Amino acid sequence: MNNFTTKIALISTGTGEGSLLSEMLKEPFIEIIGLSNPNIKELKTATEFNIPVKDVRHLLQESPDIVINLSLDEDILVEIMKYKRPETEVVNKKSADMIRNLLEKRQNKSKEIKNLLNEAKDLYRIGVAITSSETIEDALNTLLIEATRFLNVSAGSIVLYDRNNNSFTVKASRGISEDLLNSFQCIKGTGGLTEHIINKRIPTVISDIGNYNFSDSRELLENGIISLMATPLFAGEVINGIIYLYDSKIRDWSDREIEFIIHLGIQAAYAIEKFKLLETITKKNLLLEELNDRLEDKVIEKTAELAKANKELERSNKLKSQFIATMSHELRTPINSILGFQNCF
Repeated sequence: MNNFTTKIALISTGTGEGSLLSEMLKEPFIEIIGLSNPNIKELKTATEFNIPVKDVRHLLQESPDIVINLSLDEDILVEIMKYKRPETEVVNKKSADMIRNLLEKRQNKSKEIKNLLNEAKDLYRIGVAITSSETIEDALNTLLIEATRFLNVSAGSIVLYDRNNNSFTVKASRGISEDLLNSFQCIKGTGGLTEHIINKRIPTVISDIGNYNFSDSRELLENGIISLMATPLFAGEVINGIIYLYDSKIRDWSDREIEFIIHLGIQAAYAIEKFKLLETITKKNLLLEELNDRLEDKVIEKTAELAKANKELERSNKLKSQFIATMSHELRTPINSILGFQNCF
């Protein structure tokens, strides 16, 4: 047993729900050494966890550190004070109620912290999966699968905005009919739910679509979508897309769920920007390769032209030399004859 464990004896009222016993059993540093005067629920719990059930006198012989007395019977209090050790503390019902409230708050906080840690782990895992994706389609499909799993919904979609066409295109979907998918591929600025989500900029949470008069509300309802949560994907002031998550029943989305989709939206926005940047770099590299290929072709072409010119020049020089040699021979013959006649005279 841990040295910091506190041994507690619980004297119950014999009535009520027995919630204090249940709360104390959740604490690792509390040991319930015995129970007296339990109600039906406490007796069942005592049996389940092997907690001894004794009368007050025998319970105090176990030397508890604290006796929690929920009974308002004065005779029981007298018996406790008579048989307890001097160092044993006695806690009355009012103090016990305060302890129960503190334990409940602490356990709720512990549960909240545990949930936050699990969310952080999920977001980290999703981030790693998105980063290692080779295409934007793979990244968005991974993100949508994780979002539907975490929020326990069967349907969802991610649409991206195409600036060239001023329209939205579905890039990932789960559990959505073909007709509804086609309706998402709309022109920006045509109103409806999509325009509402973009203008709001923060997550749009709708518990019951039937209460709203969007131009596409009827189509959503006809496809079995009753409730939805959607978040726009902004990069600065520029809209990149929207994440939609749907439920087939009226649903009150919790703050925790909304917070999760906000973090997921941030990851999605970064992933989209990353792949857009990679696409831009790829296009520029292809253009550079094309320019290099063209330059190489030009160099080869000019080199061939230069080689041809050199050959022509060599041929011209050769013809020139042959012409000069021939003319020199032709001129030398008559000159020699003239010189011969001159000598005769």
